[in-house]
Amino acid sequence: DGDHDVLSASSTDDKIAWYENTDGQGRFGPQQIITTSTDGARSIYSADLDGDSNYDVLSASWGDDKIAWHKNLDGQGRFGSQQVITYSVDGAASVFSADLDRDGDYDVLSASLGDDKIAWYENMDGQGNFGLQQTITTIAVGANSVFSTDLDGDGDYDVLSASHDDDKIAWYENINGQGNFGLQQIITTNADFAMSVFSTDLDGDGDYDVLSASSDDDKIAWYENINGQGNFGLQQIITTNADIAMSVFSTDLDGDGDYDVLSASLDDDKIAWYENTDGLGTFGPQQVITTSANGACSVFSVDLDGDGDKDVLSASFWDSKIAWYENTNGLGTFGSQQVITTSADNAKTVHSADLDGDGDYDVLSGSEIGCKIAWYENMDGQGSFGPQQIFSTNVGNSLFSADLDGDGDNDVLSASGGKIAWYRNDGPLGFRDAEPGNNPIPGFSYSIHPNPFNPTTTISFDLPVASFVVLDVFDINGRNVGARHASPMSGSGATPTTGFYSPGTHSITFDGSDLPSGIYVVRLEAGENSSVGKIVLLK
Repeated sequence: DGDHDVLSASSTDDKIAWYENTDGQGRFGPQQIITTSTDGARSIYSADLDGDSNYDVLSASWGDDKIAWHKNLDGQGRFGSQQVITYSVDGAASVFSADLDRDGDYDVLSASLGDDKIAWYENMDGQGNFGLQQTITTIAVGANSVFSTDLDGDGDYDVLSASHDDDKIAWYENINGQGNFGLQQIITTNADFAMSVFSTDLDGDGDYDVLSASSDDDKIAWYENINGQGNFGLQQIITTNADIAMSVFSTDLDGDGDYDVLSASLDDDKIAWYENTDGLGTFGPQQVITTSANGACSVFSVDLDGDGDKDVLSASFWDSKIAWYENTNGLGTFGSQQVITTSADNAKTVHSADLDGDGDYDVLSGSEIGCKIAWYENMDGQGSFGPQQIFSTNVGNSLFSADLDGDGDNDVLSASGGKIAWYRNDGPLGFRDAEPGNNPIPGFSYSIHPNPFNPTTTISFDLPVASFVVLDVFDINGRNVGARHASPMSGSGATPTTGFYSPGTHSITFDGSDLPSGIYVVRLEAGENSSVGKIVLLK
């Protein structure tokens, strides 16, 4: 309908949802859930994946190691079931879409932190039928974010990554424009626990520079593309006052024709922006938009109310909230927080695209622990959003929207744990799920007690047959803390978190004595089974 709606991803309820901009002025309708089948929704993105001119939705969910998409069925925000692109991603953290092989359709990119992998998947026919995983690198240690743009000025899409275990921002050249990528080229190793990467022209010289957010040094920084060919300068710090910086974004917030910067930071509940004061990459002081996003994880910007300037969206973990902030004068003066939903359980990511083809921007959300991908219709193109519409109960760690099947509407991609999946937008029929069934072990069960706990809890499981068992425990930043804090009480040949276990009942103790209070995510794999649960450490 010509205005921008909103997407969100939330982790506790595994939800991807969208919110309709009902009047084009930032009045949003209720949450509309696209899916609750994303086990630990972490990232979302929107693009036309099937070539029908509608925006589909991509998601990444780390609990089930999945990249998936949802088809926008009618261009009006009715999404199809989840269509899995891959399960071959260990801890899917981020998803993105671009035409990597220059054949006119949208391909898919993923970042997965458990296997240190950046990979892509060819859209074989422009209709959302994806080929096998093609690995770009496996040395982005703790890969957490992926982005694509033309970094060397040769007309094709190159790839950027942020990886937190090696503090690295790096890029990979698209050698021939057909998706053959070169070796990793390091931009910096000085982004301490790098969480997010973004690219745009920050200094007005016509090439793409790079932005990073890193959580352990509370830093937002940028790197100049010196010659337009992918040779990058030293790190230039924008701020070190984003406490546990989680997300970075860039757009023109004050209407002066250059790109400003946005950040979301977890520990100070803050959404903030930084003015590009001269259009050359000189940034002013931090300007706080809100400190009421409890556990701010993700930030996005688009015109939600149809008045021609860029508004701001946030996803926050602890209050399960998707909210937006009106750019009241087009100069970067923002109004109070307008809540779209508080039902995006442990929201991890937010995205926006026109999902219902009415010309305004709707909203997508992904829930990391709650395993939900949902959308919210922009009812009037003015920022009035409808109810949550769930179209998957898989984790949505990362979401993206594009027309994957070439039918003119926007489908949805998701990354979740080890799975990349997509959801076909089938118009009036909604989003259609094409997720294949699992092959569980009959009789497998597990329990966690006590929960909440302090300082220890016991993870017990029953195996009807001998199985190889893997236990992962993740904190809010995606760090796997299981190996250092878990110990087996039984199990033949077991390490603290892996081992071959005989049939019967087994237990593993998790000790949080030296960990901070908060929510932790437990993933237990036994044979073909993969189960995810939430534990709460209260001190």
